[in-house]
Amino acid sequence: CWSMPVAKAKGKKGAADILFGELVRSRGVCQMPGCGRIDVVCAHIIGRTYSWTRTDERNAWALCPTHHYEVDSFADAKMSLVDITIGQTVYWELREAANNPTGEKFDWSAEVVRLKALVATIDA
Repeated sequence: CWSMPVAKAKGKKGAADILFGELVRSRGVCQMPGCGRIDVVCAHIIGRTYSWTRTDERNAWALCPTHHYEVDSFADAKMSLVDITIGQTVYWELREAANNPTGEKFDWSAEVVRLKALVATIDA
């Protein structure tokens, strides 16, 4: 996720992506233990392909570019960080939610409203 004015985003999903990235980056520091870099990006745990987990706050880390590459490239690094941060239970809950067992269509308009409210709290 990267920063772009929400008004310029392509559609509601794009606006949600931008807001979500802002929310995750507001954590302020790389979440890899011992790193401390502040040039963070939004790194999804379960890929962005899945609407039902794409903007779930539990499904992303604020990582520096180096550690984002590391967790995307090496499964052991990713799962180690899962264990340290969200744990296996939440990871498997996210995996299950990603599969959208209900078959419902995701409401991107409602998600934009929810994320705007959350982002407003970090700017306050």
